[in-house]
Amino acid sequence: RTACACGRAWLYAAAHDRPLLASRLLHDTERAGIGGNRLLVTRGLESVDVTAVEARFWKSFATGSHAHVFQVPKAINDLKALLKDGKTADQRRLTRGDRNGLPFWLIPD
Repeated sequence: RTACACGRAWLYAAAHDRPLLASRLLHDTERAGIGGNRLLVTRGLESVDVTAVEARFWKSFATGSHAHVFQVPKAINDLKALLKDGKTADQRRLTRGDRNGLPFWLIPD
């Protein structure tokens, strides 16, 4: 049995997403999905920055896809809690941040 995360929008972002960094340079505009200080934080979106755990997982640098963050065990476990259990970001073991009065979430190292 799975719980529904329907009706919610979420974004997993990483500072080292090579395709998005290349697109940002090519098109000279920000891209959703780039983490760190460029993390997209907006009302109605659960923004989860995986940069801290991604940087310590060497395999994440070996791939050229956006899915590389889901090779990181902590990110996989968080996504399972979201999709299988229907937990919101504040119910998972994430660190809350704040930007301009809006929450964002960090997967702790």
